[in-house]
Amino acid sequence: MIAIGSLSSRLAAFILPHTPDLWQATGVMAIRSLGLNVAMPAGRALRADLVPEKIRGRLFGKFAALFDVGMVVGSLLGPWLFDTFKSDEFRIEWLGGLTFKGIGATFYLSGTMGLISLALLLVFIKEPPRKKTLDESAEPLGSMC
Repeated sequence: MIAIGSLSSRLAAFILPHTPDLWQATGVMAIRSLGLNVAMPAGRALRADLVPEKIRGRLFGKFAALFDVGMVVGSLLGPWLFDTFKSDEFRIEWLGGLTFKGIGATFYLSGTMGLISLALLLVFIKEPPRKKTLDESAEPLGSMC
């Protein structure tokens, strides 16, 4: 759930600056928001499972505080980045000379940071093997004869 939600929302961040009209931008923003809303509760549940109970409250408080600081800094930094790079074009040679308009710099930065955090999550967090339930460990009905 975390990977699917995060990936869809981050890819939508990259697509958003390329939408030609309000309706398409609205659709991409809806996908972006849906992805974030799918990933966030699952991410919180994962943190709750990984963090020892003794420090859970303190760590969750710090995480929430840093998230809030990021929201404030992002709200201040975003308009500055937009104003600074709105007329520029960036050419990335190692991606085959791909050109990006500077007007989407905030979305590209946000999407890149999100993809990096998703990659770190996928590299360092491994899902434990499922325990067999009573129903899964029983033999199929056809094999009893």
